[in-house]
Amino acid sequence: MIKAKKSLGQNFLIDKNILNEIVNIVDINNKIILEVGPGTGNLTSQILKKNPKKFFVVEKDKELSKKLESNFENKIIVINEDILNLDETTIFGDKVTVFGNLPYNVSTEILSKWIIDLKDNFWFDCLILMFQKEVADRITADVTMLEMLSPPKLNLKWPISGLAFIENPEPEIKQYRAIYHAVGDNHFWVNRKRLTDGQLGALLYHPENYVTQLWKDNECIGFTEYHARHFPQMEIVFVGLLASETGKGLGRAMLSHTLQKIWNRNPTRVIIETNTLDHPSALPLYQKIGFKPYKHKRVSIKDTQ
Repeated sequence: MIKAKKSLGQNFLIDKNILNEIVNIVDINNKIILEVGPGTGNLTSQILKKNPKKFFVVEKDKELSKKLESNFENKIIVINEDILNLDETTIFGDKVTVFGNLPYNVSTEILSKWIIDLKDNFWFDCLILMFQKEVADRITADVTMLEMLSPPKLNLKWPISGLAFIENPEPEIKQYRAIYHAVGDNHFWVNRKRLTDGQLGALLYHPENYVTQLWKDNECIGFTEYHARHFPQMEIVFVGLLASETGKGLGRAMLSHTLQKIWNRNPTRVIIETNTLDHPSALPLYQKIGFKPYKHKRVSIKDTQ
């Protein structure tokens, strides 16, 4: 008996009723199929009963890959690889229907790769995916929109030494994308990923857009971005910090220095928003520093930052 490996986030499907429900969601007769994380092959067996045209499975576990090849000889094409390392656009030659009982430890990364990073270049026609409830809860987000109508009292001291908070009016696109990804990938920041370099540059280099970066030992560890395109209202678009640097008071310090720059221009209103996919300390920080909620809404991950 093969036991699920926690290190690979494995969780095998065994309930035959659920397996039948899954394969009957769409008609897959004579379709090209990709199954991700087939495990012991329980869902694989049910898919084969539906007569797919061609059937690929991607299994990272070497032991399970060999067992699948043995059990389903000449019926499936087994790819022993990490799905995150595959370029699916070069493998199938036509759009595929995807089934996946996704490993809980990489579910969000896989979803981001397939839906967010591809923009509109989809190599599949349908995704039928199984997630743990905790992952499913992260696919939508509750957004809190906040406002500040007067200057707050700010503590402008840095909590640790050796830092430089530098305004960068024209950041290099490549460098900006690097810090955006490093900070935002864990929180489903997606909107800037969809933009071409030209579109992103038009936003960043707008005369009323301002990017300020936090540097430590020649490494950019965080950034803020705000704009005054609708002055006298100003908006803080991003307050981002590397995960390794959180919990040190740097987020509050960055926000305080940014607010000082903003209120030096005497706006009538400053707005910011956060959502339940962001770092859990974001909303309490914004409220503690003086922002007040004025609106709430629910969005899908494609509409988050």
